[in-house]
Amino acid sequence: MKNKKNKLPVNFIITLVIILGYIVIVLLNYSSYKDIISSNTKNITKLTSSNIYSDINSEITKPIFVGLTMANDSFLINWLETQENKDSIPLKKYLNGIKNKYNYDSVFLISDKTKHYYNNTGLFKNISTKNEHDKWYYKFLEETPLYDLDVDQDEAANHMLTVFINCKIYNQKNDFLGVTGVGVKMEKIQELFNTYESEYELETFLINSDGLIQAHSNSEKIEKENFFDTLDIKIKDKIINNKTSMCIFNYSNQGVNYFIITRYIPDFDWYLVVKKDTSFLIKSFYSQLIKDILILSLILFIILFIVSKLIKKHENELSEMAKIDALTNLANRRGFDETLEEAYSLYSNNKLNIFIFDIDCFKCINDLYGHVVGDKVLIRIGEIAKLHFNSPDFISRWGGDEFAGFIITSDVENTFDSFYKLIKEDEFLSKYNITISAGIANKKTSNTIDELLSNADKALYIAKQTGKDKYKFY
Repeated sequence: MKNKKNKLPVNFIITLVIILGYIVIVLLNYSSYKDIISSNTKNITKLTSSNIYSDINSEITKPIFVGLTMANDSFLINWLETQENKDSIPLKKYLNGIKNKYNYDSVFLISDKTKHYYNNTGLFKNISTKNEHDKWYYKFLEETPLYDLDVDQDEAANHMLTVFINCKIYNQKNDFLGVTGVGVKMEKIQELFNTYESEYELETFLINSDGLIQAHSNSEKIEKENFFDTLDIKIKDKIINNKTSMCIFNYSNQGVNYFIITRYIPDFDWYLVVKKDTSFLIKSFYSQLIKDILILSLILFIILFIVSKLIKKHENELSEMAKIDALTNLANRRGFDETLEEAYSLYSNNKLNIFIFDIDCFKCINDLYGHVVGDKVLIRIGEIAKLHFNSPDFISRWGGDEFAGFIITSDVENTFDSFYKLIKEDEFLSKYNITISAGIANKKTSNTIDELLSNADKALYIAKQTGKDKYKFY
């Protein structure tokens, strides 16, 4: 009981720290946004913009990673250098595998040597400077970055508007071999934009550094309209020159006031633009705040549940470890006492037999051969005893060279005769002429556990005094 009392405060302290942390987070959020709740709608728009920014990153960053991984894939490099003119089937399988694995709309490879354009169906076409649709390739080669994003129509997919991630391929000698990458349909980004536009009543753009719209829920605006056309030149310069933080502007157009929030996305070299009618921001804020509280509450519940389980498991492990002898991996004195209490109340007089045995002249073993050998002798005897006295029987290392246990049987002599035979016939123990002496007492000889143990100890003493290498009954 003492150990349990000592462990209870650990649960309490950890729970208290987590709850206090949760309260602090809620208070900090309330403090940060209390001005917004009353009048400051600007910060609400910033919050919404951050969510959109995060979702766009997750939507396009993975394809960038996949494209760069393909560009460094030894298979593609080797295929471009040595296999292109031999067999295109392995490449077709490779590109088709990438397409199916990640569910991309397009996966391609361009060989700079042959100007062959491959996709998951095989050789699709040859690119040429004369083809207006292929100008992106030659423009990309003139640029420094290892990858870029390009919005274009996918010739291999019914001219669907697609965001292509183009990645340059170099070999170990830094020789340029070609371009590979994947394509994500603009529809996917538009679906994301539509979700936010309908939920938060805002308008979202992705624009390049020239202001040309690269992504929008309305396909007719993509690569046809310039976002900067309706802005003051000073606002345009502030947007383009700020690549480290959000830009927030009040904007009025035809009598309607907006917030314009822009944020540079370095992985894409594009700018996220959110245009928000301020009249809807308070509603948007409360919706987001409730979601955050629910998420934090769920996280708190999960953390408390996990911590509680881990502490309980740790306590159980420590409790079990406290009952195990480190050398022999048997139960120790404490483990034996607890198990004996259960057995004493469970089994009848003629069934429960307590025994204590020790190694004859164990000190001589340590003196002659050293403590390392002595430990090995203890371990080996423990192994034999554990196999022999298995459930419902029990064995423990009582301390030093003494072992104690109990046998649930009415045929004690046969059990111990076979145990003594195992000791004598063991190849390792026989090298050191190991013998044991044991004392056995039946439950009917005593009224208490202590008396029963005392009787077994007395029987052990008699066995020692009458020549050792034997067992005696009390």
